[in-house]
Amino acid sequence: MEVIGPELDNGVVAAEFLDARRLFSFTLRSPARGADLASRRATGFGATNELSTMTPYTVPRAWARAFHEWGFAAICYRTRFDTSEPARGVAHFGRSGEARRARGKALAIDAAMRRRLERECNIEVAPAPTMSDLEIAPDPQPRTRDRATS
Repeated sequence: MEVIGPELDNGVVAAEFLDARRLFSFTLRSPARGADLASRRATGFGATNELSTMTPYTVPRAWARAFHEWGFAAICYRTRFDTSEPARGVAHFGRSGEARRARGKALAIDAAMRRRLERECNIEVAPAPTMSDLEIAPDPQPRTRDRATS
């Protein structure tokens, strides 16, 4: 769901969009201490689910720097686009700034994953429409006022 995000349009996502996306999996070299922001106890420290939804990322990056200074290597958080109860994401801290390339094993969003989207999330994966698939509506005619009723 996090890969699709705002590209979801009325329960449909273009197959070509998914073709261009990858999921990444990597194994940590050693155990990492993570702050559990999905815990209700995080609220007492001032953390809310808003941290995983707000843009621009100025505030979340400030929190990440603070967590890093407190000895955390990652955060566990509620994901932005998956509304299921167990939806959790893990953000592992690296160098600050945008990553130049993703680390880990790249996984294509295959047919099995697409079937899961359809079955579990009620999301249709469909090819993008072509011009011949679309019905073009005529230009609306300008409204004229009837002078007799004005």
